[in-house]
Amino acid sequence: MIKNERTYQLFSINSYLAGFFNCFRGGMIKIDIASQPTIEIGVENNNKIIFNVLSSDNSMINSNNRSNNYTSKIPLRERLSEAKDFAKCIKESNQTFSVLYENKEIIVMGKEAKPMLTKLITGSNEIQIKNIRQLKKFESEILNA
Repeated sequence: MIKNERTYQLFSINSYLAGFFNCFRGGMIKIDIASQPTIEIGVENNNKIIFNVLSSDNSMINSNNRSNNYTSKIPLRERLSEAKDFAKCIKESNQTFSVLYENKEIIVMGKEAKPMLTKLITGSNEIQIKNIRQLKKFESEILNA
């Protein structure tokens, strides 16, 4: 696949997700795996989407990631760079997407992002890293597990 096709596909997915999230007004979905609280996805104040990964002690999350050797080799900086389009779509939809790990906010994308120094890493005005230590922990325990 050529890069322009991939960029277009990512843009289409990002636009779709932003529109999808815009349908929700409030509430929380909790996902348990093997009777363990694993992920919470919620909406606050009609425009803030919260994605909270509660635990890295879940064998299902870790086994899924181990099976994808390509994904585990993508550096964090590149992952954040690919998130730029998603963050831009979220901001254009007047929304915020917040990623938490173990109930600690690590990344804010979209409307409420205030990147300051984070812009040097992400190259985006729509992504803010709030907790670099927790982000690195998330990367090592979940993304690269």
